[in-house]
Amino acid sequence: MNRQQGQALAEFAVIAGVFVLLVLGTELIARYHDIQRQALLAAREQAFSASWVAGRVSAATLQDRVRHLYFEQPGWSDPTGTVAVPASEDAVRLAVSEGAAPGRAAAAVAVALQPLRAVGGFLSAGFDLTDRGFHHARVAVTLDAIPHLPAPFDTLALDFEEHAAVLGDAWNASGPAHVAARARGLVPTALLGANTTWLRPVLAPLALFEPALSRFCPGLLEPDLVPLDRLTGAATGIAQPGQAGCR
Repeated sequence: MNRQQGQALAEFAVIAGVFVLLVLGTELIARYHDIQRQALLAAREQAFSASWVAGRVSAATLQDRVRHLYFEQPGWSDPTGTVAVPASEDAVRLAVSEGAAPGRAAAAVAVALQPLRAVGGFLSAGFDLTDRGFHHARVAVTLDAIPHLPAPFDTLALDFEEHAAVLGDAWNASGPAHVAARARGLVPTALLGANTTWLRPVLAPLALFEPALSRFCPGLLEPDLVPLDRLTGAATGIAQPGQAGCR
């Protein structure tokens, strides 16, 4: 009977040790999965925000911000609560880059845009479209081994690396004036200028046959105004916004 009781105690000790390892290991592995998920979220957020943040915020500031927002979480430590995970500030690394979109489709678009850039550059200096709208973010996290934990966690060092990429729109502008300056490079009549008073004596005789010529305003670019004849069919013959004197 004593031998059986000793055997049961030994079996319980082994099972309890394995159970403790499973509990500690499950908690630590769950923490690692959470860190990997945070790395993916951080990469996506940085890729989306790169189009308006890049160039105005230093790389070191962005990296500190990512580490503070995503990886300095209360309670993120090993199961014993003695070592923070990640353990150091250098464990989180961020790299953001921008450039032309990869692939054959992007190369074909770049070739198609070359004539427009040439014409736009000749007619107007405001044609500032760029094809460098491919923003890529990489977030890497290094998790050191935790020596005071049992095997295999005492030698288990992990490296997580998550990537995200966004193809931005180069047509974003600072306002209607910026859009007009950019589009003027593709409108040859913009060379006539906004003041077309000298053209009125020429158009006056022709307006007897085509009344719409009295409202002809070549080169007028007002991207923030919608012509009334596009809004209602009853606007035919009404002077459109911006056409008074072709300002």
